[in-house]
Amino acid sequence: MLDETSRELSKYRLSRSADDLDAANILLLAGKDNAATNRAYYSIFHAIRAVLALDRKDFSKHSAVISFFSKD
Repeated sequence: MLDETSRELSKYRLSRSADDLDAANILLLAGKDNAATNRAYYSIFHAIRAVLALDRKDFSKHSAVISFFSKD
C-alpha cells in the first residue's frame, strides 16, 4: 500500500515534469531547439522519478535513475 508521502512526492515530481514539458514546447516554438531539448529531457527525468517515488526509490544522480528505471 502506498503511503501518503510517496504519493505526494510523486505528484510533485509529475507537476515538475509537466512544467518542464510546457517550457520545452514554448522554447521549441521560439526556435530554441537546444533549450527545448534540455527541458524535454528534464520533463522525462522528473516523470521517471515520479514513478520511482511510488516504489519508494530515489537516486540523486541522473545515471542512477536511468539505470534503475531501465533495469527494473
